[in-house]
Amino acid sequence: MRKLFTGILLAAALPASASITSDINAGEISVADIINTALAGCGGSASCQELAIAEAVTAGIDITTAINLAVASGVNAQAAVAAASEAGIKSGQSVDAVLASALAANDVSAVDAVSGVTQGAESSGSSKTEAQNLVTQAATKQNVDPQIIASGVTNTPLNPTAGGDTKQDPKPVVEVKQPVLTPISPAG
Repeated sequence: MRKLFTGILLAAALPASASITSDINAGEISVADIINTALAGCGGSASCQELAIAEAVTAGIDITTAINLAVASGVNAQAAVAAASEAGIKSGQSVDAVLASALAANDVSAVDAVSGVTQGAESSGSSKTEAQNLVTQAATKQNVDPQIIASGVTNTPLNPTAGGDTKQDPKPVVEVKQPVLTPISPAG
């Protein structure tokens, strides 16, 4: 019954020309054009956009690409991450892998990535507490700032810090400066 309801919702929400899976399988149009056309056909409907993103991931588009294309099309970053995460987790991907993909997406803050994956994990069948714990563990393994984790898993605003930037690079660059050495003269 649930699958039937989801099918009816999907059929009603997506335009007839926007069957993402069949378009991808046909291979005649680029993935970007397929997703952009489907999202444009949604006319701004958030539920339609979420279904299109989920179908793209279910059809085999990687999570980072689906999020990037959705955000570039104007979809809310957190909503795009949540939809892609739910589909990825339901298709068997680990929360760790889904979070890594979300953190790698363009124009998605670390807070939105953590929050979206938490929502996706919960929507895929985990309890709220279980989803928060799974994402907290995954984010900790990926060296996400603890304040960002706390804000993201609870979906509460991040309090600004002296650093100011909430976009966290998953692979921080450390600059190493060479020490200046002064020559030692022989004692004499």
